[in-house]
Amino acid sequence: MGQFAWLYPQSHFDYPNSNITPIGKVHGEASMVSVFFPVMMDADLQEEAYKNALQQKGGDLLIDFLATTEITMFPIAFINIFKTTYKVDGTA
Repeated sequence: MGQFAWLYPQSHFDYPNSNITPIGKVHGEASMVSVFFPVMMDADLQEEAYKNALQQKGGDLLIDFLATTEITMFPIAFINIFKTTYKVDGTA
């Protein structure tokens, strides 16, 4: 149904002049299903995608990452079911 993408410099706050060491590229995603209306953005969904990505390399934050929200609609008779998937690709 739709897809949106944003570039972000970091996922969490880091102190100025802090020592950040890139660990490696990671990918994380999280999904949720809703009925009647699509969920455009949910903070819990976003945090779950961050957590899933950071678990791959054991990092604390994502830097220079691309966040993508994808909304898919499944029309069933008179009810519309929406699946929202939030994906992140970046460096841990």
